[in-house]
This record gives sequence, C-alpha cells and structure tokens, in this order.
Amino acid sequence: NLGNVMLGSRLGPVVGIDQCVNPIRHAAGLSTYLQRVRRAIEEAREGPATAFTAVKTAILNNTAIDLDDVEVRGLCAGCVELLTEVSRLSASGELEQKLFAISSEVDRSFVASDTSSEAALCCDMVRGVVATVRDALSV
Repeated sequence: NLGNVMLGSRLGPVVGIDQCVNPIRHAAGLSTYLQRVRRAIEEAREGPATAFTAVKTAILNNTAIDLDDVEVRGLCAGCVELLTEVSRLSASGELEQKLFAISSEVDRSFVASDTSSEAALCCDMVRGVVATVRDALSV
C-alpha cells in the first residue's frame, strides 16, 4: 500500500507514514511468511525477481512509473545491500542493542500493561526474520 509511503527523488529516501507493526502469532503463518522472505531474497540475488512484480505494479499504480528490467534489478540489488547490512548488524550484536533500545523506549512511552509483551513479540519476529535473512544470504 503506497498510500502511506512517500517516495523521494531519484536517490532520495522512501519514508513510511502511519505504519504499524504486528507480529505474526500463528506458527504456520510465520513459517509461510519466512519462506516468502527467503524466496524474495533468493530471487533478488539470482533473478528472475517474480516476487518483485507486486512492487513494480504498486509503483506503477501509485506513481505512473513503469520500471523496466534494469530498474527492477537495481531495486533488487538495493534490497540485497540493505539486507546484507542488517545481517552485519545482527552478527556484530548491534541489532540486538537497537532492538533493546527501541523496546525500552516503547515501554517508557506507553502505560498499557501489555505493551512490554507486544514489544517483545515484535522483537522476536524481527529476530526470526533476520535469522532467515542471514541464512538466505549465506547460501
């Protein structure tokens, strides 16, 4: 849904607004999601990037820009570069520090009694996705 995403200029940022993170609680649903993550990474690395067809279509529908194959490959390369950095942050322990800092800030910002457990569930999902990313990139 690009209705809540602001696309910058050629090398500018992509900014998500009005975003919400919900952890996938159902084990089979999480497994299916992680398989899709793995497939998308493999396609981004090796092509053809059929998983990125939906992204190409969303960009066309929301901006009237029809990405060609070279531009889609550039998008894929950028995703792999980002995920490689995430993998590096995980391996160095920096990601865990960031998750702790974010969880602590969420806990301080909200008084609801279940906020801490929700933040922990979100962090656990991030860890699961990052483990899948690291595994997929090491293939």
